Amino acid sequence: MFPNEVFAQYKELCSDIAKQSKEYKKENASGLFAILSELQRSLALELSIIQQVRRMSVGDKDGVKEFTWKFEDYIQQREYNLERSSCSRISRILDTQISSLRGGTPSDQDKMNELEQLLRRFVGADNGFVEEIEPIMKSALAAVQEINVYVQEGHISEARQRQNDFVSEYMVRFKQLKDAIQKIRKIGDTLLDQM
Repeated sequence: MFPNEVFAQYKELCSDIAKQSKEYKKENASGLFAILSELQRSLALELSIIQQVRRMSVGDKDGVKEFTWKFEDYIQQREYNLERSSCSRISRILDTQISSLRGGTPSDQDKMNELEQLLRRFVGADNGFVEEIEPIMKSALAAVQEINVYVQEGHISEARQRQNDFVSEYMVRFKQLKDAIQKIRKIGDTLLDQM
């Protein structure tokens, strides 16, 4: 899971983008929007994992068995790496959509430097995503496997209790994820209006 400092950095990033001049946001709206969208992917992935476990129908023996099999394969193949944010994509966006201002006026160059300073530490934080997401993936997989065992043995109440325990454990995180995504979307909507 993301540490609280990552959530603080998301809030700071949104706040810093919101503070930029209207002209600056207009000039860089597309690139900033693309970067925010990229960063939102990692948050959405963790949110999705929690919700998938929460929505699993423990009364559907075959459905739980199939979900468990697919989820085990998903974790084993580390497919979540494809769904998360990517520092290389963020760097590419900076280089192709925002860095092109380097040849502009001194004011344009100052704006580029501000943006790079703003995003440099944030992009670095995203480098640790795999280490941060693996614990929730392992926890979710363990919960899904336990739920499957209970369901296959006909112990539906135990399966439901294990599911509820997992969801309860991650409800605070679920709220943090939703809040961070909402902040990013709000700033993203502002940037869309600038385009």
